[in-house]
Amino acid sequence: MAETTQSQSPPPVAGSLLAQGRDIAANLAGAGVNQVKKQLDDRKIGLAVGLLDVSQALLLTGNQMRDQGQPRMAEYAAQIAERLGSASGTLRQRDINALLDDAQNFARRQPGLVLGGAALLGLVGARLVKSGGRAATAVAATSQGTSPSTATS
Repeated sequence: MAETTQSQSPPPVAGSLLAQGRDIAANLAGAGVNQVKKQLDDRKIGLAVGLLDVSQALLLTGNQMRDQGQPRMAEYAAQIAERLGSASGTLRQRDINALLDDAQNFARRQPGLVLGGAALLGLVGARLVKSGGRAATAVAATSQGTSPSTATS
């Protein structure tokens, strides 16, 4: 008996279910991206507000320095405050996609600076983790009535 080989296509119901599954997956992926963008936008606004607060505090500090006879330090504080205020305004006005594009372009133009900054952040992070571990050991040793130096030995 000879067998016939036919390429079987999915029944119409299966094809319809497959198409619906693809649509659902695409919608979920789009919703996930939108949710991440919303969270980034919220954090961007929070950062902009924080920068503006620091800028205003620096202006007040600069005025106090000027009143105390330190005009050079007051001028430095005013310049930094102006730049922070400008950065705050840029963050508020630009959307997340434009800010990410700017960051990518900067990384392409200055890869050494980006890698150096990442290495510096890594070193600072390692020091913070290391010092946090020591502090936790000291707290635990103190609560047990031993000295921190003998607890780690």
